[in-house]
Amino acid sequence: MEALNHFLFQEMNFAGNQADYYQPENSFLHQVLERRLGIPVSLSVVYLEVGWRLGLPVWGIALPGHFLVGYGPVEEALYVDVFHQGKLLSVEECMQIAAGPFSNPAAFQQYFLKPAPKKAILLRMLNNLKQIYIRANNWEPAYHTSDLMLALYPSQVKELRDRGVLAYRMGRFQAATFDLYRYLFLRPDGPDSEWLNSRLQEMEEQLLRLN
Repeated sequence: MEALNHFLFQEMNFAGNQADYYQPENSFLHQVLERRLGIPVSLSVVYLEVGWRLGLPVWGIALPGHFLVGYGPVEEALYVDVFHQGKLLSVEECMQIAAGPFSNPAAFQQYFLKPAPKKAILLRMLNNLKQIYIRANNWEPAYHTSDLMLALYPSQVKELRDRGVLAYRMGRFQAATFDLYRYLFLRPDGPDSEWLNSRLQEMEEQLLRLN
């Protein structure tokens, strides 16, 4: 592992893009490889792929708030923070990181440190990218990213809602009503049902005017 860290972070100069964390390029692997800058999950994918080619026992950890890499047997793993140059973290430090998104250390669950399937890692990357686009009010690429997430996991009910809301933001009312009606059918008592029903009524009125 020390040799891998030296190669990636000293010789190849891969690093976490702390100066511009929310830049979309941080999530595109070809850009990460070219610029040698990324966010935790994209840098971890590079680390994993190189590690696997070397036959190292590395695996992804989809810790809430900060993607990590595990090294060695799951029961005796070392926790590697690729974003911070391969820094090793204790279980307690992992708990503190996970407490951030939940604002509650008690919300930490041991399964957070279990190996993440490759499909789940891809979903994490897409979700990060979607949030970056939403943060910039960039609805079109956010919508297409949400579409990819649903292609990957069609049963994601919340993502159905998100895609519908993004379509609404872009004025694509037919696509939006299709997704949001499906969402409300599956989650009729959701906390956002009142707001969504109002948006649906608004869109239906707009569509009637067009006809």
